[in-house]
Amino acid sequence: MRMRFARPVWLGVGLAGLLVLGLLWSSLAGPHASMAIAGSSSSPAQAVPAASVSKTALSAPARSGRQLVVYTADLTLATASVARELRTISALAAKAGGFVSSSDLSGPSAGPAGSPAGTIVIRVPATRFAAALDQIRKLGPVSQFSQSGQDVTQQHNNIAQELQQLNAERTAYVQLFSRATSMRDMLQIQAALSQVNSQIAFWTQQGQQLNGQVSYATITVNLTTAPLSVPSRNLGAALVGSLATMRRVGLAVLAGLVWIGPWVLLGAIFGIPLWWWRRRRPKPA
Repeated sequence: MRMRFARPVWLGVGLAGLLVLGLLWSSLAGPHASMAIAGSSSSPAQAVPAASVSKTALSAPARSGRQLVVYTADLTLATASVARELRTISALAAKAGGFVSSSDLSGPSAGPAGSPAGTIVIRVPATRFAAALDQIRKLGPVSQFSQSGQDVTQQHNNIAQELQQLNAERTAYVQLFSRATSMRDMLQIQAALSQVNSQIAFWTQQGQQLNGQVSYATITVNLTTAPLSVPSRNLGAALVGSLATMRRVGLAVLAGLVWIGPWVLLGAIFGIPLWWWRRRRPKPA
């Protein structure tokens, strides 16, 4: 009777152990790639995670002589209609193959003297950066402008080398796991693999953000309403212009008097005595 009950008990224990090992084995697949050791591979060298096989723009340093630059520009311009220029700049970004990163239109109390104001941030391909910037600067008078280009080639290469080292580390851990013979070793390798996977995910995200900044330049445009005091400046300019005209007319009159003055004087010298003589001459009876 004991032998009859012992066999099913040991069989259940063995099945439970196999189930635990299966769950542990499947848990090695990280959130970013599934391992090739889920089944029995033909050799430990083939048990390589998919993440270490896939190649991205960060899997190798930048080619020699290739410079990676992040372009940015910030400018402030005045316009008669802030809302209209926000739409214009948005359409300009789409036409250049870019997109609007953020856009904001503030109320009348936000700008100077209670006028509307707005800010729009667009991302355009780096190859269209200069052309897009020139078109934006033509929309109105620019009161503030700044432009920069940051060389991130070394930063890109550092991230690529870090990912290469982490992928090599991950492959080594996978091969160690395929040769592990004890539960303790498997748990230790699994913990190390989880840590390496987290680092790979972090540096991959950093590299993707850097690639995005290199591929798409950033232009920030601050829009303000054009001041309404422009006519007063035109009135002052008109007054100054009229004074200048009067001065020119006065100089012309003075020049004319100087030219005819001698003739008037000669006429007076000979004309006054003649007039007096004719007036004093006795009239015939």
